[in-house]
Amino acid sequence: MNAQGISLLSSVVYFLSLGIYYLWAVPGILVNDSRKQVQALSVLQTKKFASRVLAGSWMMTKTFSVGQSR
Repeated sequence: MNAQGISLLSSVVYFLSLGIYYLWAVPGILVNDSRKQVQALSVLQTKKFASRVLAGSWMMTKTFSVGQSR
């Protein structure tokens, strides 16, 4: 797989995880109910994971774009 394909793949992963994050994590945080505290905890874990995924894919995209420009 060439650098352009990997860059495209990482950007797809980036937007996919961003979409999952906004569809799943944000409503869970907004709904502040005592029954959903457990869910909020799992959402917090998901948020941490999503931010790591986003940071990782962003770094990958940056690395490959720098590699392409040389």
